[in-house]
Amino acid sequence: MSLKNQMSIIKNKSQLSLSSADSLTELSPETSDDSMKSLMGDDWTNRQFIEAVTTGIQKITEFLNNFDKSCKSKLAALNQRLTKMEKAITFLETYYSNPQSIDRLRESQKQEA
Repeated sequence: MSLKNQMSIIKNKSQLSLSSADSLTELSPETSDDSMKSLMGDDWTNRQFIEAVTTGIQKITEFLNNFDKSCKSKLAALNQRLTKMEKAITFLETYYSNPQSIDRLRESQKQEA
């Protein structure tokens, strides 16, 4: 079912809820028990529907908040790793841009061998 259809159903249900509530307040003493029960049944059905929609919205909100926290946490960890790598690359670039450093490295490798 498309979002547009779902929204129109919700709109119709809310209008029914309002009209049922209005009907309950406009009841006269002559109103039969059957019509009263029918109106109360409609009102109860509408309240259940609204409760279901509210619960669904709360679950979606909770999921999105948890997803947001998870993404922020993972992005923060990734940012730390990238920062560490950038510092290492900067250090290596600086170290190897100096020719004397390369000579010292070669000498240390010869001494180890």
